[in-house]
Amino acid sequence: ERIAAKCLEHKIALYSPHTSFDSIKGGVNDWLASAF
Repeated sequence: ERIAAKCLEHKIALYSPHTSFDSIKGGVNDWLASAF
């Protein structure tokens, strides 16, 4: 979030691509959430 806020402050465009692998069981979201 801090990086996104810095980009907004400095009027820098931010692109965050998502894929279908983000939402499948065992995908990127599950991998990231496993840290919590």
